[in-house]
Amino acid sequence: MFTYRTIFDFHIFHDYFLNKGQSSYNDATDDEKSKRLQQYDFNSFLTLKPTSQTAKLIINHRLITKQSMSNYSIIGKVDEDQNSLIEIAPTEFFQFYLILNDVDFLNYTSLSLDNQNYLMLTNHPLLEYLPELATLDDNPISDLHLVSKEILINNLKEEEILPNKCIGVISIASRSIYDQQSLLEDDGKLRPSQNFTIHFQNRATFWKYILKSGAELTTIQALPLTKNGFIPITEEHLADFDDYEVEFPNPNNSKITLEGNQAYSEIFINI
Repeated sequence: MFTYRTIFDFHIFHDYFLNKGQSSYNDATDDEKSKRLQQYDFNSFLTLKPTSQTAKLIINHRLITKQSMSNYSIIGKVDEDQNSLIEIAPTEFFQFYLILNDVDFLNYTSLSLDNQNYLMLTNHPLLEYLPELATLDDNPISDLHLVSKEILINNLKEEEILPNKCIGVISIASRSIYDQQSLLEDDGKLRPSQNFTIHFQNRATFWKYILKSGAELTTIQALPLTKNGFIPITEEHLADFDDYEVEFPNPNNSKITLEGNQAYSEIFINI
């Protein structure tokens, strides 16, 4: 008898949407996490699209894709011994393009993506060119997951043209040298459902307040950008705070400039 179960899935989180001001989602109570997730949808900034090779693999193995506001799942039929309805070979790869839906993504995301660097998120070493590359584990996505476009393309199965607005690829090997991240056991049976986490960190910027006079007030340290919550500005953040009787607003994610290696959020204030 065959039953449906999740073969693997991706939990996709972003601190910009899930943190509240300086209150971290990871440190929240279970009830608070549930409330924040109800207002969250990763599709607002990212689409996962199977490559054509993976789309054929999904159809040929009678697998199902399922998507929620924070998850993307691959579901299949298995028997009571955890054998797939149609055997998945240990040499197979499931690959997905990461396609941006939000032009401001890099403004609020702690990554240094450009036309030369792409995300390569894997449960295996690269097929060609072997730099030090972080695999998908419990750590947030960072520049340690970046590779050149050439390396990215050389690790795609039978495809070389990236879609528009593609910022990277997820590549999941059915059998990996990292046993705990494999989809299959040594005997070919499916392991328990693999849950991969894709956790983006929010960017921190120096907040630069631009007054009507043209004068500028800049925070002493970089502060996190979040869609929700509020960070009250005090003398701890702003050297000249006591000279002004006003509540300093938090920035949005659009007015960001780079000066050297520092990012600044510009906030025009009517004082």
